Amino acid sequence: MKHLTQGSTRYHNGTRVLHLNNIAQVPKRITEIARKDGRSWAFHDLPPVVFSPQGLYHRGIDELNWLRGRKAIDIVHVHYATNGYYLYGFKGPSILHFHGTDARINYQNRIIRTVIDKAVDSASAVVYATPDLEDQVKSICPDALYLPNPVPPPLPPSKRMSVIPNRIFFNARWDASKGGLELVEAARALVRSGLEVVGIDWGTFASEAKAAGVNLLPLTNPGRFAQLMSSAEIIVGQFGLPALGVADLMALQTGRPLMRGYANTDAPMTATTLAELPIRILDDLRTGIDPSHSESGLTWVENHHGPKHCLEKWENLYRTIY
Repeated sequence: MKHLTQGSTRYHNGTRVLHLNNIAQVPKRITEIARKDGRSWAFHDLPPVVFSPQGLYHRGIDELNWLRGRKAIDIVHVHYATNGYYLYGFKGPSILHFHGTDARINYQNRIIRTVIDKAVDSASAVVYATPDLEDQVKSICPDALYLPNPVPPPLPPSKRMSVIPNRIFFNARWDASKGGLELVEAARALVRSGLEVVGIDWGTFASEAKAAGVNLLPLTNPGRFAQLMSSAEIIVGQFGLPALGVADLMALQTGRPLMRGYANTDAPMTATTLAELPIRILDDLRTGIDPSHSESGLTWVENHHGPKHCLEKWENLYRTIY
């Protein structure tokens, strides 16, 4: 990483921060939070990387516009490390932000690794989005820091749906990275037990989930997604990675109990395995749901991923480089 000599007093509400690339809505969300609080932050989504003449043309035009306009930016924050070449040649303070697959999978490609390594050398700071990425990202950059993801605002109680008895909501994509076919088999066991199992029509194994009896609903906006989760007696999260993703954080905000794979967190959830999941759910439905879930999850998310907490953490980082 490059080391800057500026003091920590230059950063202020008018400092012009630009977030590049809208991965998982995180850059857009933190920019909206900051602007509501009077900060001079901006957000620019990058054209998708499409290996066609038209796709490469659009990305090339975007890069050209960036080169022309970047002198107007005080701090640039690039999201998803494969886009790190946007940092090349930028003279001011900069952040390279790992979000998951860029560290776990993309970095294993020799050509992409060269791009990312150069971006790491160009950045003033390197950060990662979830605690489970720590070992992987620190093997790339030992000084990398964790920066918490902001989550969408919680649903007001008046917007939550009434709980539907015996409804179980699977909030994860039906992909190998979230539990794969084992997740589908757990859902099948719950359907056979007479429960209504609901999920989103999204992911590699969505057709298998539908064949297992899961009621798949269309992919929707965050507000409606949270509403749907609030209708379940129990929400099932992902089992692929030992960290809370945005969908799991939103589940905790609904006030409904969350069951998912083991994670390095003190969040108020039930950790289990996919083999044990159907039994744990049936036991909880039989013995009754702990009512303390209704406030503890919401409070935990606000304290760890709420707008005030996240803005403070992100700005503290900017003060160290500007």
